[in-house]
Amino acid sequence: MQDMVVLVTGTDTYKYMKLEDNFKTFNVVHAELNAGEGVSKEYTCHTMANDTIQYVIGTALGEILVVNMRGEFLLSVPQCPGMRIDCILPWTRGLICAGPDGMIFPYEATQNES
Repeated sequence: MQDMVVLVTGTDTYKYMKLEDNFKTFNVVHAELNAGEGVSKEYTCHTMANDTIQYVIGTALGEILVVNMRGEFLLSVPQCPGMRIDCILPWTRGLICAGPDGMIFPYEATQNES
């Protein structure tokens, strides 16, 4: 059976947990995301990427962070919108982010980003 995991994000909140004990308990594997200096800890949204082996997290500063399925930071997507990301969704060719005032930011994945 594949591990069942839960990701919880919010302001100063990052919890990567595994569901254990016959669906009765959560084991916190990571209680924080070590994304480096200057990266916002105000996580506003997250989703699973199309390939289902990565999570993608949006921040209040408009950053897009990629996390592996073990809950560990992989990379920050270059050329992020620089404004709050309120919603992030997988798209057949990458990601679609939405921000204030109905702004939409599509991101197409390249071979190096897959």
